[in-house]
Amino acid sequence: MKLKTNKKLFLIVGIIVLLFFSGLAITTYISNNRITSIPAPVIKTLPNTLGGNVMLQGVGYPGSKVLIFYNDSLIDDAEVDDSGNFFKNISIINEGEATFKVKLIYKNIESEFSNSITTFIDLTPPDPNAFKLTSKIPSQQNQSTITLNGSISAGDKLLINGKDYSVEENGTFNIIYTLTEGNNTLSFQMVDSYGNKTPELLRSEIYVDTIKPEIINSSFGNCDTKASPTKEIVKIGIGDWSGYLDTTNSVAIVGCIGGNVKSITVDGKKISWDENNEIYQRVNLYIRGGLNKYKTVVTDQAGNIATGYVETTAVRDTNSIDVNLNY
Repeated sequence: MKLKTNKKLFLIVGIIVLLFFSGLAITTYISNNRITSIPAPVIKTLPNTLGGNVMLQGVGYPGSKVLIFYNDSLIDDAEVDDSGNFFKNISIINEGEATFKVKLIYKNIESEFSNSITTFIDLTPPDPNAFKLTSKIPSQQNQSTITLNGSISAGDKLLINGKDYSVEENGTFNIIYTLTEGNNTLSFQMVDSYGNKTPELLRSEIYVDTIKPEIINSSFGNCDTKASPTKEIVKIGIGDWSGYLDTTNSVAIVGCIGGNVKSITVDGKKISWDENNEIYQRVNLYIRGGLNKYKTVVTDQAGNIATGYVETTAVRDTNSIDVNLNY
């Protein structure tokens, strides 16, 4: 009985000893096979010439840190993603030959340097003397587009208010540019294929007014145009008068203006306004019995023209002339 018990005990002890040494062997295997080095990364080639922004791309050990060297100086770093790729946009401020290489760091393990790649950094903007604008830009107009003609260096692009416009292969351009109602600023630059921009070459201001003046047959109220600054308002009518029917009479034209009014005529006669934009002027008009209508023409500074009428009626009674104003 004791013999069987001892055999079982020895068997259990043997299994424990076997498991102990097996665990020790596994631990020793893991320890002996830990990562002690990582391969050098690889960076993709670059175009022969670039501007100041360089997109550096490559592959390396997933999860490692990329150290980026420019002309043998450490300038930046990046991370390798789980797919083994890395990307980094680098800004270079010195023109000339540029050589890039990288190395990796992973858990205090450093790789060898990658392959080196070389490109030329071009930071020279286009020649500003190449910009020629042959079309004229008026200070004010009544159209919402303007045609811009001229030329720049072949291969470059024209920038208008920061937006680039392609030109013909020989550098000429014919651009129909859309303006907004009111004040517009046109700023011109050139940019080359590497993103190098010139300083501002030309700045022009142009005021756009495409709205015709409004003629109101009334001498009352105000002519405020704040709600619509490109719209002119002319309130105009015939004031009190006395005289004869079927003859020329001196009558008062009264009212006010608002906005950039250039000229007003009533029945072909020029009407003026004072420094307060108020109208009071006597003109000779032929008054007939009944309804009298006189054509009114208003032109604004942009050249928009509106037409209307001022009116009055005159009826003879037995003793006097009865006048109704501004029907």
